[in-house]
Amino acid sequence: MKSSLDIKFLHYVIKSVYPGSNELMLCFNNKNKSCMYVILDEDKDEFFDLLKLRWVNFNPDATLKVFGVKQKSLV
Repeated sequence: MKSSLDIKFLHYVIKSVYPGSNELMLCFNNKNKSCMYVILDEDKDEFFDLLKLRWVNFNPDATLKVFGVKQKSLV
């Protein structure tokens, strides 16, 4: 699926810290306050590392907020 959400507006991330869960919720600080629910086929840590590297290019003076929840599913 293709999305037109801009990574520079990523405000915070919620991720499941339940072992084996590959779910993330990306919450954006755009005019619509959009959220994107993601279930990954691959390891979420690798995706998350790439996401952080990309995000810091647009927001070098800010800190990305990351929240972890213990539930298996974020929905």
